[in-house]
Formats: sequence, structure tokens, C-alpha cells
Amino acid sequence: MTSLLRTSLLKSPVPTLCSQLSTSLPPFSPLPPPSSSRQPRSYHYTIDTHGQLFLSSTPHKNFTSSYKDPQFLSIFFKRLRQLAPTSSSPSSSSSFQVDSFTSNEVEDDYHWISECKSERNYLRSECRNTPLVFTAILPSSPPPFSSFDLVLAGGTIRIPFDPSSLAISSEGHVLHALPPESSFAKRVGPWGLVGGRVVTEGLGGRIREGLEREEGLFWWEANSYELGEVE
Repeated sequence: MTSLLRTSLLKSPVPTLCSQLSTSLPPFSPLPPPSSSRQPRSYHYTIDTHGQLFLSSTPHKNFTSSYKDPQFLSIFFKRLRQLAPTSSSPSSSSSFQVDSFTSNEVEDDYHWISECKSERNYLRSECRNTPLVFTAILPSSPPPFSSFDLVLAGGTIRIPFDPSSLAISSEGHVLHALPPESSFAKRVGPWGLVGGRVVTEGLGGRIREGLEREEGLFWWEANSYELGEVE
């Protein structure tokens, strides 16, 4: 660990995000308005397009300095909700709750928040469409593996993979629609980002091949699927 990184970590407050609690948490509910005498502690995080989560103040963002504890990641993402609409989210959603304590964060692109007790954990994403990044695709059925899941949060959260739900954003990111009935779609937004490693390795580079041939098609299990487009 470099001296610069060590100094930064020693000076920074260490967020707990209730990581000492059991994973059997009660359903999410927003914090009550803070009293004038005691304001909640605030932490700011950044998630990159590979699904790595960092404190935004971390000077060297790489695998070593990212959060990897599965329990921490599970709690963080299961409590995540949207503060402000993205370009691909309806602005009328009731999940958008901006108040005097969050307006500055929204202006700084911290469009999501994960709350736990007296902590407010703000999150910004390198992908402007979503803070959810799938880091692997794994079989969800026994051999011969007829179905698959996209996974995130250190493998603690799975979303069924549906090749017809893939789309390309205007920035060139590969997105996967979240099931409309899922809690994530209701609280975070309609999309998850398929991480670059999943695109090139897990999906065998077939998405990029289709784009390079200007077909706009994705081939999976001998079937072709048209890739949608997202602003």
C-alpha cells in the first residue's frame, strides 16, 4: 500500500453501512427527516463500469482498493434507491426524493442513495443509466445449463438472464432490462449494466461481433435477438 493511499484511508471516516448487522434486514424504508440538532453521517461512493465500488475519495481506484465483502455489498445494493431520474427513467417515479440534504449530491451526479440507521451513503455511477453492474453470468440450472443468471454485489444478487432484454446505450454500454416486478426496477431504475468482462468473456464477444457487422443482432443458443437502443 502506498504512503499516499495509507494516509488517505487513515484520514477518511470508515463507513459501516450496518455491516455488523445480520443480512436478514427489515424491508427498506427511508430515514425520517433529520433533526436540526443531529444530522446523519454522509459517505460518497463511486461504482465503475466493471462493478467495482469505491469511496469517492479513494485516490487510486483499482481492484485492491474496492469493496469486496459480499455482506457489505449485499446490504448496500439492497437498500439502494434513486434520488433523481436518469435519462432512461421516468421523471414521475415516486422513488425520487430530493430534499435539502440531498440536492447538492444530485447536482454532483450522486443520483442514488443507500440508507441505514444514521448513515446516508450516496452513489454515483460511471454509467449514467444505472448503478447496477453485472459482474458475471452463471448457470442457474444443472447441466446442460439451459438457463443463466447475471450476478452482482459479490455474487449475492442474481437476475435471470434474458437475451431479448439486451440493449445498447448511446454511450456504447451493454444494458440488460431488469424484471419489471423486481424491487430493483421499482427503486433504482429499469436497467442494469452488463460489465465489460461479461460482454467479452461470459457472452463470448458475440454482442460486439454483431455490432461490428452492423447487424444489430445478438446470437445466443442458435437464436438471434435484436439489440434495443437506450438514450
